[in-house]
Amino acid sequence: MRSIFLSIAILAGLGGTAAAEGVFVEEGIGGADYRGDLAAFDGAPRFQLSLGLRRGAWTLSLFGGATEPGMFGIDCYGSECDPTPTASYSFGGADLKRAWPLAAKNEHLAVRLFMHGGARWFDGDDDIEGYAGPGVGGGAGIEGDCYLIGYALDFGLDAMWLRAPAATVIARAPSGLGSTGDIFAAAPYVMITGRFGWM
Repeated sequence: MRSIFLSIAILAGLGGTAAAEGVFVEEGIGGADYRGDLAAFDGAPRFQLSLGLRRGAWTLSLFGGATEPGMFGIDCYGSECDPTPTASYSFGGADLKRAWPLAAKNEHLAVRLFMHGGARWFDGDDDIEGYAGPGVGGGAGIEGDCYLIGYALDFGLDAMWLRAPAATVIARAPSGLGSTGDIFAAAPYVMITGRFGWM
């Protein structure tokens, strides 16, 4: 995660000198489901923090986040407390977004449709701890800006290829996830985001 925060700091520095029309911090919360080799695990809440630099219809974002299966856990009793397989991951990357206005008074007060995509790096946790690898992601949605605040509803997908060293031992992993096996998985998600800055 250190590389994620370093990337955000670099973008922050660039934002001060670039001819940008908008610079903002964005935070999102939502949920992700697991497909492919992670389909045996339940989905999880998904969080993301990003720094964006907008110029015209295009926005460059650097971001980091994670899925957190236990975030909304409840008290259990007896056999309900038996551990169940869980998978989570952290991620970081960069996205390029293109927006098309639905209604706009000016560049800073508008409602837009958007599409975004880019490269990601994933690190597994819980029952896939020790797995890591590259991936891609993208999505589409609707956003609204009002000078200093903004919002978005984002429907997206993370696709990942995770590998583990031969010495890694994965406890409580479902059948098919060995210590040297690759994981090819996708995680569709829905997120609501809010942002603050100069839209």
